[in-house]
Amino acid sequence: MEINEIKYFLAVAKFENIHRASEDIGISTGSLSKAIKKLEDELSVKLFRREGRNIRLTEYGRFLKHKGYELLTLENSIRSEIVGSDNGFKIVIAGSEILISHFGVEIASNIKNRYPNVAIQFEVLEGSELISRVRDGEVDLGLTTYNLPKYFDQKIINSIEFNTYISRKHVLFPKFKKSSSLPIETVLQYPFVVPQKNIFGKISKSDSNDGWRDDMLPRQIMYTSASLKTIEALVLHGDAIAYLPEYFGVKSGFEKLKVDGCPYHCSQKVKLFTKNKQRSGWLNSVF
Repeated sequence: MEINEIKYFLAVAKFENIHRASEDIGISTGSLSKAIKKLEDELSVKLFRREGRNIRLTEYGRFLKHKGYELLTLENSIRSEIVGSDNGFKIVIAGSEILISHFGVEIASNIKNRYPNVAIQFEVLEGSELISRVRDGEVDLGLTTYNLPKYFDQKIINSIEFNTYISRKHVLFPKFKKSSSLPIETVLQYPFVVPQKNIFGKISKSDSNDGWRDDMLPRQIMYTSASLKTIEALVLHGDAIAYLPEYFGVKSGFEKLKVDGCPYHCSQKVKLFTKNKQRSGWLNSVF
């Protein structure tokens, strides 16, 4: 078995689709098919079975998928230990869009400072899929705000507070600048934008998707969106107020409102996790 054959196999195993794997790694479908056939001939087993127009991993295929990621990790570890910072290898960082765009980019930059030739792939994954992909070795580093199984190596990289944000175009901004704070009764008279789904992760026991206590302080929810960019645009345009994690509000250039008379607040812990930090020298350096 050659390492490239393992890489080609893992690409197909990821999608269970030759054409999608071909598009993902930029290799022709013919080359991928030949690599799979060669592996099957060497091992004298079938790695995939056909189900109509689709292919599915066999028991042997699932075993090789698991071991294949371990082989790639071992290869990266050997290269990084022997060649050092001149080594070129690939790592995968995954998490929700908002965590990847902020913390993922910071982590990647730190890794790049130590290993300039490393190739970094970001993937937007959440929930059980993120957990399983890190557990199986398909993802090297995961980012989450949820509680994790104890078998992961993990650390808290930040504690985040949620705040109420507007832009300078909002009608409340002149009042806020004049008094430096606003009563909650005034804030609640104006429209909010709220995520359609929980895109911020675990933040509180509240039923709202952004952690606001609508059961105690009901808002005028005039806008909902599953897109961070749309939420950002609505606030920037002055059309809506938003309750957001501090790092996102600051990065977007919003104005943080000091709200009087609101006894509730939300916070979250951002966690970095991996399958086993000892399996590679570069991973151990991150933790």
